Amino acid sequence: INTQLELNEKASLLDGKLNHEIGSLKINQKDLGKISLAAVYDQLDGTALKSLIDLNNNLLTRSINNSPEADLVTTADLKQFWLGLQSLLKSKPGFRVEPLTWTTPEGTSRFELKSRFTPVDAPASGMGLAGNPISTLSASLEISRPMLASLLAESIQNSGATPAQAKVR
Repeated sequence: INTQLELNEKASLLDGKLNHEIGSLKINQKDLGKISLAAVYDQLDGTALKSLIDLNNNLLTRSINNSPEADLVTTADLKQFWLGLQSLLKSKPGFRVEPLTWTTPEGTSRFELKSRFTPVDAPASGMGLAGNPISTLSASLEISRPMLASLLAESIQNSGATPAQAKVR
């Protein structure tokens, strides 16, 4: 597994890229190929992002220190989340997956995503957003047919079918 993170600060805004590669994915000694992901983000407000990360860390700490039945999320937490998200949207951030690739001996499949967000006001209650924060969204998915057929056959075989039965199904 190889991971690289690039982070750039421009005033209070963050831009960066995450590359993550799994060179060999094996399940039950079966080689399922390799997976790579490149994710790019830009125009993230660092202060708003830190507020959301702190909220997440507080909730995780509460979940560790309390019983599973405890009511861990308060109304104040929810309002803090929506306020933090509204603040994050003010800088019109973007997120892209360029691409997520899965390669096996039978072929390669890819997923790409491009998104841009826009500022949205909060309703008077402070809960939720008053509109749709997505200004642009596009995605593409390419699936290798031989790869898909091979993975499905392997799955059917793992459920107890013979290789010949898997090809018929």
